[in-house]
Amino acid sequence: MRLLPKKTGVRAITMLSRSAEIEGGSDLIGSKLPPNKVLKSAFHALKYEHEKRPSLFGAGVLGLTEVFPAFCAFVDTLREKRSRTDGEVPLYFTSVDIKHCYDTINQKRLYKLLQSVVKTDEYLTKSTFLLHSKNDSASLRCRWKKNTFSPIEFTHQSASQQKTNTFNSITVDGVSCSMDSKKNILGLLRDHIFGQIAVVNGGFDDRYLLQKDGIPQGSILSSMLCNIYFGDIEKLLLGSVFGLSRVIRGSTPDCDVLLLTNKSSISLLIRIVDDFLMVSSNKMISTSFLQKLQRGIPRIGVKINREKSRVNYAAALPTDSGNAQTRTRNPNFSWCGLLINTRTCEVSLDPTRFAGTLATDTVVIHRTGSEGLNLKKKMKDFVRPRCSQKLLFSSCVNSLERIRLNFYEAFIICARKTCHYLRNTGVSRAYHAYIFNCACDTIVFAHHLITSKMKHDTSRPSKFQLTRKDAMSIGKYAFFKTLLREPRLAQLGERFSCPRGRIPRYLEETKARFQLDM
Repeated sequence: MRLLPKKTGVRAITMLSRSAEIEGGSDLIGSKLPPNKVLKSAFHALKYEHEKRPSLFGAGVLGLTEVFPAFCAFVDTLREKRSRTDGEVPLYFTSVDIKHCYDTINQKRLYKLLQSVVKTDEYLTKSTFLLHSKNDSASLRCRWKKNTFSPIEFTHQSASQQKTNTFNSITVDGVSCSMDSKKNILGLLRDHIFGQIAVVNGGFDDRYLLQKDGIPQGSILSSMLCNIYFGDIEKLLLGSVFGLSRVIRGSTPDCDVLLLTNKSSISLLIRIVDDFLMVSSNKMISTSFLQKLQRGIPRIGVKINREKSRVNYAAALPTDSGNAQTRTRNPNFSWCGLLINTRTCEVSLDPTRFAGTLATDTVVIHRTGSEGLNLKKKMKDFVRPRCSQKLLFSSCVNSLERIRLNFYEAFIICARKTCHYLRNTGVSRAYHAYIFNCACDTIVFAHHLITSKMKHDTSRPSKFQLTRKDAMSIGKYAFFKTLLREPRLAQLGERFSCPRGRIPRYLEETKARFQLDM
């Protein structure tokens, strides 16, 4: 098990990606396949069923990347409504977190639900691998891709599905197929849900603990099973909430827009595993949504974490201690590491996630291998998670000013982590030129990554409005401001200084207007 720290304690993550060693009768030691590898066929089968029936997840998505199309559709509808009414349409935000979602899942109810989800008699999974250029360079990158079909669909759908998201790539047939029956898939799911055993080594004899409630975290199926389970719960809890308003749910690539008769209000409902976000132009809908989730379904263990419930309007939120908290309207609303402007719906990073030492505590220091290559790779790793989020850099959601600030914030975090890495590895003046070049390469890499994500987005292709020259200027300025605060690295920071005319003055102006202290 891995124990991940959190504010109120630790989160136990079962390590299902490792193989288990077993002893034979003649002192021979063998190993079993990791559980996650055994469960891959079940994962591909459930993924296939979800692609056929996106409503299985309800409003659930598998990450912030899948939030993007639904959020863009909501913003487009909101702008259209505001232009039609020539007035301000107030928005009411509600965020709710399900308490101990993995640990409170009813195993029997989940398995019964999966029996109705797995409908295809046989699943055929075909392996191919893609060859494509790496960052527009001469080097090639290879990656495996698996597509699952029913045997009937295989002959006429495999070629068309392989073309999806394979821009400028060569597809090579892996000549590898696997066939799994419905009985085999359900057997794997049954063993995973009811037969999960954790081995605890206390220093003497191993202890074997059977999980009787919930499902394990750390499995490749965990998020998918949660989404299927709570997608069904949504039907019980939220069926009567929306009435006759227009609802945009974040469950399908095309947003699963439901158009009903009354178009007086619009609402957005998205859930990432156990984190709900409701945005509505109707206060009664937001209030009803909150009240329904607060009641929960105690008989099957569905309760919300009252301490984490948040709204941006005046409302009474009872806590676990019985006290009511009144929340008032705020300019920004925090959800899943993002800040959403409650008036314009512009999206930025939540700075509280990186306050103090939170940004540097996650940095892993490599003591082996080439220090220079390790640093170059690390700097790209520092910036990749932020630059992969289209919500932060899309002109469909954000203004050019906000996009510039988001790029600046991403590189402030990258620069802070780089400083921490350099402090722990030691750096001499001889390496200053190399570090400067690594930073410039990272800025170019980030700009290329965002541009590629925007261009090749099948749901909403767009152009990244920030030019490479502006990106380089903003990235250097972020390193300059960060390194100057480090006495040992101040001389390195001087390398990033620009002539006064090239320093992005608009950045300082917009920082002041957005009240950003970074």
